[in-house]
Amino acid sequence: MIKKEILRVQSDSGEQVSIDCYQVHTLFIGSGAAGLNAAAQLNSNGVEDMLIVTEGLQTRTSINTGSDNQT
Repeated sequence: MIKKEILRVQSDSGEQVSIDCYQVHTLFIGSGAAGLNAAAQLNSNGVEDMLIVTEGLQTRTSINTGSDNQT
């Protein structure tokens, strides 16, 4: 199960800032083919608390590598 807490910190300017913090089983950075496959495999084995950090699933993840033909 994903656990969420709110962390309250003070910024350099002195204002209070709230930051959402999540605790999960697995965190994926990027939504390339390998990460999405790993997420699917974990899910098929019963793991449901995962997060994928991505610019977007429809943005073609290879835009950051300089080639649009990698994925």
